[in-house]
Amino acid sequence: MAGMLRAAGHALSPGRGMWRHALALIWAALCAGAVLASARAPDDAAIEELLRSARLWQALEHPDAERQVLRKLLAVQADEPRALFLLGELELRSGNLAQARHTLALLGRSPGGGGRERELREMVRIYTQEKTRLAQLRLAIRGGNRARALVLARALFPDGRPPGDLANEFAPVLASTPGGWETMRALLAERIAADPNPRDRLTLYELLAQRADTREEALRGFAELSRGHDVDPQRVASAWRHALLALADDEQGLVERRRFLARYPADADVRAEVARAQAAQLAATQLADDPGIQLRLQAERSLEAGALADAEAQLQRSLELRPDDGETIGTLGLLRLRQGRPQEALAQFEQASERERAQPALRARWQDLAATARYWSALQRVRTLRDAGELDAAVRLVESVQDTQPDQTEAAHLLASLRVAQKRPADAERLYRELLRRDSGDRRAWRGLLSLWLGQGRVEEALDQAQALPLTANVAPAEALEAGALRDAIARTAAQHPDAALRLLERSVALLPGDPWLRYDLARLYLRLNLPVLGQQVMQEGQRPAPQDVEMRYAAALVDAASDREDAALASVESIPAAQQSTGMRALAQRLRFERALRLARAARAAGEPEQDERWRREALEQAGDDTARLLRVARADLSADDAAAARPLIDLIARSDRALSPEQRADLAATLIDAGQPREALAQIDQLAAAQPTEPQTQAQLALLRARAHRADHDALALRADWEQLRALLPAEDVERHIEALQLMDADRATAHEWMAELLRRHPQDPQVLLEAARQAERDRQFPVAIGYLQQVASAPPAGAGAGAAAIPLLAPPTSAAPALVPAAPAEPSVQERAREQLAAIEARRQPHVDAAWLHYWRSATDGVSTLRGTEIPVLAVWPGGYDGHWFAQLDTVRLDAGTLPAPIADSAQFGKVQALAPGGLGQAVYQQAQGLSAAAGWRGEDRRFDLGVVGAGFKVPNVVGGWREGGGWRQTDVSAELSRRIVNASLLSYAGAADPVTGAVWGGVTDTALSLRAGRDFAHRWSGSTSLSLGVLTGRDVQSNSTVQWRTALDREWIHRPDFHLSAGGVLSIWHYQHNESFYTFGQGGYYSPQRYVAIGLPVEVQGRRGLLSYDVRATASRSWTYEQNVPYYPTDAGLQALAGNPVHTAGAGGGPAGSLRADVEYRSGAHWSVGAWLDIDRSAYYQPTRVMFYLRYWIAPQQGAVAFPPHPVVPVSLY
Repeated sequence: MAGMLRAAGHALSPGRGMWRHALALIWAALCAGAVLASARAPDDAAIEELLRSARLWQALEHPDAERQVLRKLLAVQADEPRALFLLGELELRSGNLAQARHTLALLGRSPGGGGRERELREMVRIYTQEKTRLAQLRLAIRGGNRARALVLARALFPDGRPPGDLANEFAPVLASTPGGWETMRALLAERIAADPNPRDRLTLYELLAQRADTREEALRGFAELSRGHDVDPQRVASAWRHALLALADDEQGLVERRRFLARYPADADVRAEVARAQAAQLAATQLADDPGIQLRLQAERSLEAGALADAEAQLQRSLELRPDDGETIGTLGLLRLRQGRPQEALAQFEQASERERAQPALRARWQDLAATARYWSALQRVRTLRDAGELDAAVRLVESVQDTQPDQTEAAHLLASLRVAQKRPADAERLYRELLRRDSGDRRAWRGLLSLWLGQGRVEEALDQAQALPLTANVAPAEALEAGALRDAIARTAAQHPDAALRLLERSVALLPGDPWLRYDLARLYLRLNLPVLGQQVMQEGQRPAPQDVEMRYAAALVDAASDREDAALASVESIPAAQQSTGMRALAQRLRFERALRLARAARAAGEPEQDERWRREALEQAGDDTARLLRVARADLSADDAAAARPLIDLIARSDRALSPEQRADLAATLIDAGQPREALAQIDQLAAAQPTEPQTQAQLALLRARAHRADHDALALRADWEQLRALLPAEDVERHIEALQLMDADRATAHEWMAELLRRHPQDPQVLLEAARQAERDRQFPVAIGYLQQVASAPPAGAGAGAAAIPLLAPPTSAAPALVPAAPAEPSVQERAREQLAAIEARRQPHVDAAWLHYWRSATDGVSTLRGTEIPVLAVWPGGYDGHWFAQLDTVRLDAGTLPAPIADSAQFGKVQALAPGGLGQAVYQQAQGLSAAAGWRGEDRRFDLGVVGAGFKVPNVVGGWREGGGWRQTDVSAELSRRIVNASLLSYAGAADPVTGAVWGGVTDTALSLRAGRDFAHRWSGSTSLSLGVLTGRDVQSNSTVQWRTALDREWIHRPDFHLSAGGVLSIWHYQHNESFYTFGQGGYYSPQRYVAIGLPVEVQGRRGLLSYDVRATASRSWTYEQNVPYYPTDAGLQALAGNPVHTAGAGGGPAGSLRADVEYRSGAHWSVGAWLDIDRSAYYQPTRVMFYLRYWIAPQQGAVAFPPHPVVPVSLY
């Protein structure tokens, strides 16, 4: 009987499907009866027959019959695992979950059922916990939504291996996923090896038929399955027929189709394919030599491969050979459609349709394609109308074609976007929702809808929906949210609600972690909140999963640049391959290279490395190119390094060129010209700016400030006053910053500045900037208690914006992808509270008491016992404050002087004392010349007043009372001072301490200079300064001829480098002296000090002052040239008798002078909170004068020192050097 049924199955064809169920029923019933007949002694063959019967009913989708056969089998062998698995699977498909779980429990107890038990358990989980997703997957497959089906299948079966019959059901979908075909092939092969059931085999052959390299194996499998009786023959025939469609019209294809017809001779479709293939072979044979056909076929292959240019050329040549060939014309239409030229495609399809009237199938094809082209051509015109702003016409046109292609959604999408443009958001939202009802996974519709919400300010709603989409529609947030629209919406929301910016950006980055510009916005906001670590972390997290993402690296580079990490930013941009760099990236790299070069040039200048300075300056100029702003920055860097010679060519290049300058650039140029010492050229630029600028008061006030700076640099006091008056009239009361800038330009006119300051304080009594400026002015006027009051108000005030949080921080404007606007974060400046505390500390430092001790040693080698001088002085000094204006001091110096030994022979001693007159034969013995004593002084040192009184040389042969009084102040921007003093002349032992005549013991010497000194000095533009002084003095001493002197000195000096911790100045000095008498000698009545009758000297001093860490220094070197004249004088000018007794000898002198040089170096080091140590060295070198002095000192501060070390150093000064 089984053999008869198999024969009937072989004869069965798809056209005779009405009999297949009946035969299957008969066969299954007979199998079941045979098994029951032998139920008492079941054998394996009977069980296998029942299993085949159950699988056949499964294939035929007869669950009741399948269940009946399985129950009969289990009645024979209750623990048969395959039967239990099939029954459990059947119950799941039927929705009988309780029965399925019961069967699962039985299978768990069945021997050998472990693997099937795990598989059935997984199926139970899917049919229960994943039933919604399973239903959605089946619905997507039935609805033809392949993309959604793929997503759902990947989510439901992440390993690509569905359990049970789900593998057969979803194999076509899973095979379409990446790697899915291979996974499914391996799974089915494993299952067939374990249990070769025909349903798995049929699914496997369907997979193998999809690929050319395995299709032959599939065709053999289909042929083998078609001869069986335990599989649905109609499905086998359908799968086999579908595989044949992929075969070429060659001899092998004909063989396979004929084999199919041998099994299913009544299949009309395959028979027609065989006839068509035979005809195609015949036509191909006939047209094998037709080049036009060959070219068309080549064009079809090129079109399929995406080589549109090749296809164009081939079709044009084919049309030249066969101009009336309908297929060639239609293929050209396909090419035009692929090229986005639907109107031209429409003409080609219509022409092809006319050419193929004799071929209904081909003509129908071209007509269908013409309708498609007509649809896309209309949509193209819609876009043109939309871009031209003709929205109503665009809407009418798209509505007219929307229903012509019901399976297309492009028209609906376009109509929705037009409703958005028409400001009809409700209509647009309705259209998007209709699209989503058709396909809940329509990403374009979600993107349009969420963008609409973002445009309406519904940011939170859009983010909530995007967050839910992966679960509700299997759409990723990145597929539904347009990052640019989201950034714009957040920026608009933050403008109204700044506190929302941080929350919205953090949510957005969590939803779209791969978008670089959302991360950029969040990182910049973190920087504004002073959270740079979080800003860097945000960008690092973005780069970690995609280290080669160019846009992410670019955004990270921008954040690095804004974080003052310019080297890291430059390295990031330069690591991007040149071919992938956008214009914005290249511009950023160039700007960063410019910034680096400018920074390194400054560093090289500071380190005294001119070659490196020049190298990096050239690099900065190269990177600046023709950019006006950057060229001006290079010029300003030159000016800040006091290199006006390098800056001026750049400034002139810009000022004298015909380039168009923006108002900001022209204002920048004017400011740079002022700094370069060209105020009149700056005024010309300001005039041009004023002519082109609007007349609003704010703009005019800015110009007036700039003009005032230029007039001040030009020392035009009258014009400067006019600028001040204009500023007072123009500046709005609330513009505190510019009021203060104007006030700082008015320091010379203190009365007007005080009036203006009082007015500003009335308007803004609590403004910290106003209070700081008021304190500065009070301190300048020596009103220290007033200044302290203002500063204490500022220091105790809460920081600006305290408690405001993120609300006070504006969101950065969204940068475009081309090149986000970037202003690198400037180094943090001290707050006003910190500045106030620093100024308070500086004022309090004026009241700092200290005690000093020093050791001074000096020597000048000349004639022993006469003009040689070696000395040691040990000063001890106490200083204590007298309010804020100055300090009281008291000083005591121990002095020891040594002039060496005066030789006894007359040749060596004649020019000392009275030896020449009274001991013409020489001295009886050599005489040692020395002195020791104490010097003391006390007094006051203030800013404008100083006075002291003391004694020099208590214990010397000639002690002297000394002292002085100095008054200083300002007058018309000039510092002036006058001093009346009596000071010791310490040129030699004779002039300093007095000496005793070695013959008579008479004492003479101890010279003092009682003088009136006048001094005036002022600062000029650009760190130039000048001073002049005049001293009128009367010199007297014990038994020393009285003398008088006039000394005039004029100096012109410039600070060539002026930085916070370093000053370098150089200039010129002219000195002219005149003494009434020449008292440079050491005989009795002479003074022993240099006193030329004419002295003219020109000097070129260079001075460097600075500090580094806790060390401060001051080094001054001078090269000079002098021209002098000294008159001849008698040996004994105060005693004519003695002069006659000696034979009227004369000290001969005459013209002199020559080159000379001097060096003075001071250093001071803060060795602890209370201690400072210092030293200085003073050297003079000329032809006949070569003194050297060196001092070391120690200073103890009563209160601990804070802040930066002051410079220049303040060494201890002995009383003898006052």
